[in-house]
Amino acid sequence: MRNPIQKTKITQLKTSRGIERKMALEKGDIWVRLTTYMSLKTVYNRKHKKKETRQMILEYREV
Repeated sequence: MRNPIQKTKITQLKTSRGIERKMALEKGDIWVRLTTYMSLKTVYNRKHKKKETRQMILEYREV
């Protein structure tokens, strides 16, 4: 990994999960591994945004 800050965050997350798992298993509880959901990045459509801003400016001038 190129970013050392991100690397340390990931290691901290992994160790905290390990501690949570150990504590839950000692109590006899069921430990479920959390998953992260990453949505797709929406594409920025410049032409569409330009049209919207131009239309807003025209509406503003009319009023």
